[in-house]
Amino acid sequence: MSAAVDSRITAGSVLFGSSAAPTAIEGELNAQNILAGTAGGLSHLSREAYRAVAGEVSQAVADQLDIDIVDMLVGAWRKHALLIEAAERTAAVPGSTEVIDLATEHLSGSWRPYFDLVLDGIRIGRVHAELILDLTAVGVVANVKWGRLVAVRSGRCTVQASLEIEGFVIRQASVGFDIPAVVRLGDGLSLVPDPPTTVLPAGR
Repeated sequence: MSAAVDSRITAGSVLFGSSAAPTAIEGELNAQNILAGTAGGLSHLSREAYRAVAGEVSQAVADQLDIDIVDMLVGAWRKHALLIEAAERTAAVPGSTEVIDLATEHLSGSWRPYFDLVLDGIRIGRVHAELILDLTAVGVVANVKWGRLVAVRSGRCTVQASLEIEGFVIRQASVGFDIPAVVRLGDGLSLVPDPPTTVLPAGR
């Protein structure tokens, strides 16, 4: 599927689209009876207490999904050898511009947050989650000028995401989007230190 390019693309939006992530996560927690198997177990809780705990866990996990996919791409570009070399050359020759054709890039990241369950001041268990993101960017053509990445002319990114809680799969999804449609560089992304500004004394 393709992500909407006018909206911010996060791990949460990749996994759940426009659906409410906490609600979807809570539905899976209940459907798979996941919390009952946590350390300490929650089977002894009343139905109301169990639902309250499930709701809090779902919201806490959803909050961890606010990871910006474009920020991951930009972070990788800041360290890309071809872009840094082009930045150094264009910084040394003011006014010059270079067009860089980047090879296929693969980025991945994993996050393993955990949440202590506390009821009436007593810790009753711990819940472990795992989020895995895999990004593949192809066909990226970038413009570098004045030591800055000033434009991304083409390219497409595919994101695969997986969320598990206590080893149970909550959601897996994959989306693709056109990179130039979501990358906003403004005055450009600095790839090398900006040259110092020389201020001449008055009268010279």
